Amino acid sequence: MGRHGGLVDTATLLAVAPEHVRTDGMSIGKGMDVDGVTGDPNRATTEIGKRGMDFSFAAAMDQIQQLLGDDQRHFP
Repeated sequence: MGRHGGLVDTATLLAVAPEHVRTDGMSIGKGMDVDGVTGDPNRATTEIGKRGMDFSFAAAMDQIQQLLGDDQRHFP
């Protein structure tokens, strides 16, 4: 997922559970030991999060299909 509280992490959460993102006062993290943030969330958007989720889903489906090979009996 990348660094906690950074672009990817924040964008993904904006896409799946925006109510859990504290957008007030977002800033570049000072480190896990200081503020718990190790990245820069400022450019994170819901759209970036949705694209990342789509990419991850497609990659997972590709891996599953490769593992199953031509045997598609497991899918309805």
